[in-house]
Amino acid sequence: MRAVLTGGSPDPAASAALERDVELLGERPAPDAAAEVDRRIAVFRTEGAGSLAKLILTGAPERPGYLIFNTLVFRRVVSVPLDASAKPPAPAGENSWVQWSDEHHALTVDIPGAGFAWVAADGVPSPAVAPQSALATPNLLRNDFFEVHLNETTGGIAQIKGYGRSPNRLSQQLNFRFSRERTFTVGAGDRTEETKSHYAEMRQLNAEITCAGPALGEIVTNGEIVDQTNGARLAGFRQAVRVWRGRPVVEIDIALDVAQMPDGEPWHNYFASRFAWHDETASLTRSAMMGASETTEERIESLHYLEIATPEQRTTIVAPGLPFHRKTGPRMIDTILVVQRETERNFRFTIAVDQEYPMQAALDAMTPAVVVPTQNGPPKSGAAGWLFHLATRQVQIVQMLPLVAEPPPANPDTEGGDLPAPASPATPGAGSGCALRLVETEGRPVRARLRSFRTPVRARQRDFSGKTVCELSLDGDAVLVDLTSFEIADIEIHFT
Repeated sequence: MRAVLTGGSPDPAASAALERDVELLGERPAPDAAAEVDRRIAVFRTEGAGSLAKLILTGAPERPGYLIFNTLVFRRVVSVPLDASAKPPAPAGENSWVQWSDEHHALTVDIPGAGFAWVAADGVPSPAVAPQSALATPNLLRNDFFEVHLNETTGGIAQIKGYGRSPNRLSQQLNFRFSRERTFTVGAGDRTEETKSHYAEMRQLNAEITCAGPALGEIVTNGEIVDQTNGARLAGFRQAVRVWRGRPVVEIDIALDVAQMPDGEPWHNYFASRFAWHDETASLTRSAMMGASETTEERIESLHYLEIATPEQRTTIVAPGLPFHRKTGPRMIDTILVVQRETERNFRFTIAVDQEYPMQAALDAMTPAVVVPTQNGPPKSGAAGWLFHLATRQVQIVQMLPLVAEPPPANPDTEGGDLPAPASPATPGAGSGCALRLVETEGRPVRARLRSFRTPVRARQRDFSGKTVCELSLDGDAVLVDLTSFEIADIEIHFT
């Protein structure tokens, strides 16, 4: 982005080696190799953000603060962790809150899509929270949008619901599924009865309010997953459930201490996070290549999200790195955490409430904002700004690409034979601009207005070999792009 702002085009060589090494890791990379790639990604992100921040803050007055970048094309209210040894920030506007207490140091701030916000580092530690405004009380979390009731017996989520007489939209618990159904006795005395189940039992040992506000509410439960037939401990768990003021999401962090590994077929024997909802008629939608796809299958693969939708409510479950789900009833689903030979023990879920575009909610949960501590600010252009803008929320920008040269005409003697050659970068100094890869995510044709920080002089849609598909119309600082259902399109924009 810095190259485009300074009158050039993105340099593909800057990230080519890193992209290649990420792809070469494979499905089961060696721990050392994965750690090294993670380190290089962190360095690349830090250096790139620092370079862009330096350009944006050119000529800014001396005043410590934080420059926070939103790399997604839609407006977001994000919560970012900050260095506890630094000076706390001050809230930046009405959609901004600071949590600065013993264990939690974070800022919630409103950032324009594909833009940035600068926040001064001249705040004060968070004051004590009054009981009536606390975001966390025993077994209850709440914010501006909903309440989260925890189950004091299991340690899971009893219900996520709106205020008043709103129905329960979602419940959650951790569990272990046995390969075969078992029969066991529940109750005591005259109330004993035999029951059958494939599942073990989640039992809470203790719960602790770790933060009650003003910006964050968090409750941590600890417990065990137990085989009811013999009392054997299958795993220990630590589950942290949190809500943020001003954000319609519930975050769940899970850590498992597995004592007995699953050893059966992975679709039938596993540790899982189980979800249940109240309406059997709700439709279930998964993501496929970033597009929404309704499903009735028992075994579901979805990289980004599952959405449970009724005419009145929409609930989106985002499970990064957990693509496999098993529907176990008309209103129940298991997200599989651990199967045989799985080594990961830490997992995160985000539950987004009443978000109209589930892919947008998924990208928001999976893409952290980038924070750059600064010694200058605010920028001369203002404390917030954007570089690209799309009002069409069903369309996402997934990648910035360099300008490429138009390939030579195809040879009629070889056309239809070999695959087209990859696109070649434009000659250095050939102009200022970039290409943006767009994807339509809802399965509906749309005309998108792609606005940019400078008025373009030309725009075209190109294919993946760099050949022009069509020239695009301009309307002031906007490029008009017509997309079909689920289309992926590279839009090349020239500024000079």
